[in-house]
Amino acid sequence: MFFNRFLLLLALLTFSCFAFSQQDSLVHFRSRNQLANYLRFNWDRQNALEDPNQALVILDQSIKKLWRTPKNALEAEELLWAQLSRADYLFQLGKVLESVQAYEEALRWHKRYHFPEMVEYLYKPLIAHYTRLGENEKARVLYDQALKEAGQESLPGLYNNLGVTYWNESRNAEALIYFAKGLQIEGLSPAKKGLLCLSEARSRFELGQSSRASEVLKKALHTLESIPQKDQDILDYLAGAYTLQGAMYRQSGAYALAEKALTRALQLARKVYGTQHREYGKINLEYANVFLQKGQAEQAIHFFDAALTAVIPLYKPISPTSLPEGKHLYEENTLYEALAGKAEALALLYKKNHSLHYLEVAFHCHQLAQQVELSLRNTLQFESSKLSLLAYSRKRMESAIAIAFDLYTQTNHTRILQNAWTMLEQNKAAVLLEAVQENRIKQALNTGDTLLLKEIRFKKQIAWFENAALSADNNSLNKNYLRQANQIRDALADVKKQLTKKYPAYAHYKDQLAALDFDKIRSRLLDQQEGMVLEFFVGADQTYLFGMSEAGQFSWVKIGSSKTLHAEVGQVLRLIQDKTGYDVQHYQQIAWQLFSKLVPKRLIPSSCTSIVLIPDAWLSALPFEALVSSEKTVARWSQVPFWCRQVQVQYGYSLGILMSQQDLQTPKKACLLAFAPEFVQNERGLTPLRNSKIEVEQIKGITKRVFFNSDASWQYFAENAPKYSILHLATHASADTLRNTAGIEFYERRASLSDIYALSLQADLVCLSACQSGLGEWREGEGVMSLARAFAYAGTKGLVATLWSVNEAASSTLFDSFYAHLRSGQRKSVALNQAKIDYLDNPDIPVFHKAPYYWAALTYIGEDSAIAMQAPFPVAWVLGGIALLGLVLYIYLKKGKLIGFWF
Repeated sequence: MFFNRFLLLLALLTFSCFAFSQQDSLVHFRSRNQLANYLRFNWDRQNALEDPNQALVILDQSIKKLWRTPKNALEAEELLWAQLSRADYLFQLGKVLESVQAYEEALRWHKRYHFPEMVEYLYKPLIAHYTRLGENEKARVLYDQALKEAGQESLPGLYNNLGVTYWNESRNAEALIYFAKGLQIEGLSPAKKGLLCLSEARSRFELGQSSRASEVLKKALHTLESIPQKDQDILDYLAGAYTLQGAMYRQSGAYALAEKALTRALQLARKVYGTQHREYGKINLEYANVFLQKGQAEQAIHFFDAALTAVIPLYKPISPTSLPEGKHLYEENTLYEALAGKAEALALLYKKNHSLHYLEVAFHCHQLAQQVELSLRNTLQFESSKLSLLAYSRKRMESAIAIAFDLYTQTNHTRILQNAWTMLEQNKAAVLLEAVQENRIKQALNTGDTLLLKEIRFKKQIAWFENAALSADNNSLNKNYLRQANQIRDALADVKKQLTKKYPAYAHYKDQLAALDFDKIRSRLLDQQEGMVLEFFVGADQTYLFGMSEAGQFSWVKIGSSKTLHAEVGQVLRLIQDKTGYDVQHYQQIAWQLFSKLVPKRLIPSSCTSIVLIPDAWLSALPFEALVSSEKTVARWSQVPFWCRQVQVQYGYSLGILMSQQDLQTPKKACLLAFAPEFVQNERGLTPLRNSKIEVEQIKGITKRVFFNSDASWQYFAENAPKYSILHLATHASADTLRNTAGIEFYERRASLSDIYALSLQADLVCLSACQSGLGEWREGEGVMSLARAFAYAGTKGLVATLWSVNEAASSTLFDSFYAHLRSGQRKSVALNQAKIDYLDNPDIPVFHKAPYYWAALTYIGEDSAIAMQAPFPVAWVLGGIALLGLVLYIYLKKGKLIGFWF
């Protein structure tokens, strides 16, 4: 290809001799409508330059001034090579995101015309870029395409890049499989052998296999150093190898050796990239961590600043507290790593000299890092990539919260509390928030739009492949199904791009909270005079609680050790889920101790009657209303001062989600759709549900449609659920936290999380009268991946879900009371809370059935408003009236005949 271009360069030498300017060439070629020649001429001009900045200007201008799009393969190929060159220059200048966009534009033309030699020049660098940005699944989708076009010589690099996508997700065991495949290829070049050994060493190091990692790294270094003619790729690999060696020495405490290795890495990186590049910045980050681990904060800051300068050329630090301006930040993980690291170093300086200025600048570092993370998150297309970034953010968040709390306790400035709370909200359930906002925006669009219909179809296809993967009987088949699911995700991402172009408002679904509007929160979420918002943050070390009253009073406390608190919560949960209800007084003592720790008296005024509660981590499995709000013990469960008797609790995934759920539209008429597969014949091995039919039939005062047994199928539910405002499912469910296969049972099959995600609901309320519907796999930063969350993701405003395997009869009683209170006009959370009190006060319920196990599993999550329930059409009354009218008419006519006879 490059030889061909050399010939083309000679062919166009005449143009060069006349020294056409870019404008002259545009006029010349445009007048002849020679698009391919115009692009080729400008590509050759830039190819003769050594400065990537100057070359990039020529390419950018030539593409910007194109007078039409390519109409054939020849024209498309010239534009493709222009984009490939742009992508390469942009990366050389450290602009990864712009480089990705150029590669993707080249990929678009390659998909249409299928040009040769694209594995090396297009696929491999783009896969590497996706990995750098954390788009690992997207990288694997591209790998599948590249593998179809790859020759034997390209396989080692592809296997390495594929393995790196798994390493990037800390799935090192899987990464090692692909590195081994690459190393087994015959005729492997020394360069690729060195690269694959380096990647293997990195994964083994992260797995804790330090000895084996050291052996493999030595092999990588020996192989690469032995290559006589070292091109830029070899120097780049060597820089990575010495950086890893420095990290390994740092971990073992051999700081002098670590510094020596990292100095060598910096020398090599300067040869390849200069000092203004992200790769140079990454090595400085590792150097800074050496000094941070040694407790030498000033030296650490020097190298963190060097990393920042590598990716922000305009940043010129003049003191340890210098920071870049927010307007200079962009989507680059080197930035947030450097800013987070500098925050740690500044916090270390504060501990040494107790100057609050260091603490203030440290927290500002985290705020800037947060700005970069939010910007980067908006560029990611796959949800798995966003979840990985949120998990990383979670680790940084604990440090930020700890620094802010120290600053707050020293200054008592409410602004610090509010900024910390905002940061917490921006990193809590962010993927779910995007889904809720997307649903809200799509409700205003044309629902018959072909793009929206295509989006729904793709979501259903993803669900099918993921379900097929779960049921696959071998690993190969499982991976094949997951690969196809990812390919459809890639197509879905393209559909969303098209929707953004077609509907500019659609792009705003990714908007995260720039700042919490606390006045709006009070007006919209705390309409009760004695209400409060409580939000927890559970870190690996400490647990914190933020609070705000309806009057605008703020509070922030450190609850204590997360490890200790986790053990205490576990003890209470074990007692709550004890069906026997044997030891009333012991439960009260333990539940009171936990309550007094989680909900300090100084935070909650005695007059408080309404709580909006945002739990976190394992606190999401705790029914707070079942805790005990008084130290005094009593002998009977019905007399225990459960917190539900003092306040009603509305749970939420985040404050941002609660606010967005309020704006979701629901059908004007509140009608109910209920499903109750009783499984009376143990269908699919499921236990019969004796009370599910009774539970559904006793729901009165609302227009409803009910499906029982074989009619209670997933097919019917998927077809009908989007039309109803209230959905009630009385069935089996479970949360398999090990395999992340939470699901809910319909008559003919189990519906998975993916099935629920693919729905487009408008429900005001979903009642999941099924076991463990509120539980699931915990994902750092995002929350519990439960059935309840899946229904919220699909568009539901609020849900009643369960925290453990419920008692069927007790649930039926609770739902009967719950719907009665809904009919009376009570808000959803109030109705459920009152149903629990009714249950405790009901004299017909046995004493031991009033233990928390029987009534506390049901929790309300989501937007909290009353539902204008539509009463059913009184068919019986109408028919009875018609019959009565007919009888009267009959008697009247009969009497008339009789009178006529007598006269």
